[in-house]
Amino acid sequence: MDQGFATLAARMGDFLRVSQDGYAIFTADDILQGCNQAFADILYLDSDKIIGKSFDELYRQVFKNQQGPKIDTLDIDGWLLESSKKRRSREFRLFEIDLVDGRWFLISEQTLSNGDLLLQAKNITKQKMLEQDLHKHTTQLTNIASTDELTQISNRRCLINQIKVELKRCARKRKARYFVC
Repeated sequence: MDQGFATLAARMGDFLRVSQDGYAIFTADDILQGCNQAFADILYLDSDKIIGKSFDELYRQVFKNQQGPKIDTLDIDGWLLESSKKRRSREFRLFEIDLVDGRWFLISEQTLSNGDLLLQAKNITKQKMLEQDLHKHTTQLTNIASTDELTQISNRRCLINQIKVELKRCARKRKARYFVC
C-alpha cells in the first residue's frame, strides 16, 4: 500500500469515528469486522463488545432487548431467514428501517465480489416526519375536496371519481361491456 493511500485511509478513519452516520463492515460469513459507535448506537449496543459477532447474534440481542431496529415478529428465526435472503441479494441496495424509539434510517448495502458487506446508515427521521405530515395533510385536503362542507356528504367530484374507479375495476374483470363510457 502506498503512503498516499495509507494517509487517506487514516483520515477516513478519523471521519468515521466522529460521523453521525453509522458504518459497519461484515465479512462474507456475516461476522461484524468493524463499525463506528454511530452504527452500534442504532443497535443500542457497545461497539467494543459487538466486533466479531455474527449478524444473527446481533439481531437476536436487539430482538431480546426490544431496542434498536423494530423487528415486528414473534418468530426471530423466520425473520433472520428472510433477512439473510435479502442481504447480498444485489451488489448495491437501499432500504429503510425504523427503530423502536421512532427514528428512521436509510441503509445502503454495498457488497464486494468476495462477499464482504459495507453498511451505511443515514438518519432520515426528519424526512420521514415531513413525509408523514405531508401524507396527513394530503388526506385532509382530499377529504375537503370531495366532501360538501355543509352536509359532510360526498360531493359530485367524489361520485364521479368513484364511478371511474368502478368502471376501471369492471374493465379489468372484463365486465365493462355492460357500461356506456
